[in-house]
Amino acid sequence: MKILIGMASIAEDKGGPSEAVHNLAAALTHMGHEVTITATSEKKSISEDRTSGYRVIEFPLTLGIWEYSRTYGDWIKKNVSKYDFLLIHSVFRHHSYKYSKVAYSNSVNFALRTHGSLNQRDLENKKLLKWLYLKLVERTTLQRARFIWATAQDEAQQARIWTGVPVETIPLGVGRAFFKIDRNPNRNKILFLARIAKKKGLEHLIAAQKILLDRGLETRLSIAGDSSDGLTQKMKALAESMGVLQTTTFLGHISGAQKNEILSTAGVFVLPSLDENFGISVAEALAAGIPVVITEGVSHASKVRSYGAGLIVERSATQIADAVEKILKLDDVAYKVMSESGSRLVSDSYSWDNSARMLLDAIDKHWNAWAGKPKP
Repeated sequence: MKILIGMASIAEDKGGPSEAVHNLAAALTHMGHEVTITATSEKKSISEDRTSGYRVIEFPLTLGIWEYSRTYGDWIKKNVSKYDFLLIHSVFRHHSYKYSKVAYSNSVNFALRTHGSLNQRDLENKKLLKWLYLKLVERTTLQRARFIWATAQDEAQQARIWTGVPVETIPLGVGRAFFKIDRNPNRNKILFLARIAKKKGLEHLIAAQKILLDRGLETRLSIAGDSSDGLTQKMKALAESMGVLQTTTFLGHISGAQKNEILSTAGVFVLPSLDENFGISVAEALAAGIPVVITEGVSHASKVRSYGAGLIVERSATQIADAVEKILKLDDVAYKVMSESGSRLVSDSYSWDNSARMLLDAIDKHWNAWAGKPKP
């Protein structure tokens, strides 16, 4: 089957979705499917790459508003009909609107992965504008999608409010390489690894670092990730005002060997986010054997609780500090059990081969209800 995946930017610093789409494409390619990823880019011209076994085409932005790309739109119009199935990522973007419109007119079946854009907390940001956009512009995208791909049950429930089409819950995977990281943990090293955004709750973690230091613990906080709205600088200023900047390291975006090195030495991973549909960085930390401290809004919370792979807290500096201190003071046997529980959780629940199979099963499940092209 020829599968087309339509994205916004897949730059490394855009966070988990960029990494996830490559892993999904690799798994689908390994299963014998022909995969093309399209995305926007800050490059000045169209670029194409096939080195990973699947095709990646990036188009230059014409306008930052709506992430509009004229060349991307032209390509969509000319090429969608060549594919058997289309997976559109995101809403509120030029490519999602254009893809759904052209795919429908060419009888190409498509599904939509919304990345939590239909979650109540996300819709509260610029609420009126988003509501009008969904009603007046993106309504047909939601109606014409043959199913919505949610990565967790909570996301699925909220997506159903906005669309009458089926919603399939398909968790993402975690690369096997994270299980092979050679761990030499320093219990005092706290790691935050995520895109820096308001909902991530980094300010609570910085405040927790102050509490831990005031208690006499020699903790060091590593913050891996960056923002596009100046929030990183605000967090640095907050750390300085609280007197914890000397024990806090802002690493910016990390990947590859640097990421593996950070994961190999971290004693505890913390993400006090309001809302995470999947939370790929949490899953990677668990796979590597790092105990986690997360909030109920992170989709892994129930599994972390049931496996004993970390602690679930409210978004408060005191609760975060208490949980981190508890993990830091575990005896070696208890710490090892918690670490191994995290790895087992991910091994049992999340693999890219499984995600790819579930996606293909969802396509097959709904195909007969579609009036599009015959199934290849």
